[in-house]
This record gives sequence, C-alpha cells and structure tokens, in this order.
Amino acid sequence: MNQPAALPPPDSGNTASLDKEMHLIEHLVELRTRLLYCVLVLLFAALAFMPFAAQLHTWFVMPLQQALAQPVQLIATGTISPFLTPFKLSL
Repeated sequence: MNQPAALPPPDSGNTASLDKEMHLIEHLVELRTRLLYCVLVLLFAALAFMPFAAQLHTWFVMPLQQALAQPVQLIATGTISPFLTPFKLSL
C-alpha cells in the first residue's frame, strides 16, 4: 500500500514574523486593533446605507405584504422601534 508522504522538516533558518511567540499583552493589543477595524467597517457600512433605510424597509416588507390577502400597515410595538428600525436595517 502507498505510504503517506512525510512532511518536510520545519525551516529553522527562516522564521516568519507570524510564527514568533507573543506575550499576552501583545495578543490583547492585536485583538484590540482587529476589533477596532471591525467596528470602523461596520460604522462605515451603516453610514453608507443610512440614506437608503426607507428603501431597504420597503424591500424587506414587500414579500410579507404580498403574502397577506389584504393590504396591511405595519406598526411599531416597542417604544423606540420607529427610531431604531432604520438604523438596524442599515446595518
């Protein structure tokens, strides 16, 4: 039967910067940086889609209105739902 090929030995002379050991603080700094990038991308996307919130709402509600027999008007049941719905849709 065929034997699986052996893995090549690790290259000890050329270590990449990603392979080095990091201390806990360095990991936390990298995590903070990556989380900051994620939050900034989400904020940028929300700001980019905010002008289209009403059109997005209409697009998402259309299948529900078509499925119902009679025309309906959606109402907000929460206290701040009318204000948060456009923001949530833009995300």
